Amino acid sequence: PQWSLLLSGSENLFTVSNYNKSSQRSSKSDDRGASGSASLMYKPIDNVTLYTTWANSMQQGDTAPSGANNAGEVLDPYRSHQIEVGAKYAPTADLLLTTALFQAERPFAYTNSNGDFAEDGTQKNRGLELMADGHVSRNLRLFGGATWLDPRLHDTSSADANDKQVVGLPRFTANMLAVYSIEQLPGLDVNGNIHYVGRRATDNANDSWVGSYTTVDIGSNYRT
Repeated sequence: PQWSLLLSGSENLFTVSNYNKSSQRSSKSDDRGASGSASLMYKPIDNVTLYTTWANSMQQGDTAPSGANNAGEVLDPYRSHQIEVGAKYAPTADLLLTTALFQAERPFAYTNSNGDFAEDGTQKNRGLELMADGHVSRNLRLFGGATWLDPRLHDTSSADANDKQVVGLPRFTANMLAVYSIEQLPGLDVNGNIHYVGRRATDNANDSWVGSYTTVDIGSNYRT
């Protein structure tokens, strides 16, 4: 009654053919491999679940962007590894609070100093995620959360990129949607959503950054 185990697996088959601008095939590769995950869950009490999950996945390689010497080329498949521990707490029947610590690791590809898009080093993401979903009162429902992320490059051939933040990934993001039902007007809801994205690096050496931003949406809906 307190322990449960979830196992999953798949076999992946990849065939990749790359063609040059003259429509001649420049390379072809066939890869196959297994992917799998395992989750172990424990319920110390009825409304609390503690869990840990491990995953090992084979995924399609990245595609070289425009501007690279090998633009459009699809790289060989790579493997990603992830471990996560977390907790789920239901203080009421219609409210779920979750928290998770995780680490994900995968090969990293970028356009190097020679102009070639190629794998070089490892991207490692470590983070903490908090989520809330459900009614905090009879009329108010929340859905959203926040994520703190440390996305870094490791073991790159370029000293400028080693141990730097991954391009385009913010350290902090948050989103919260609130829906309030007007009790005096059955069927009428008002809602607000706030979304925040922290600043992000725009180059592998982290010499330049794009600033953070926040968006706010306000709306309403009526059920006839």
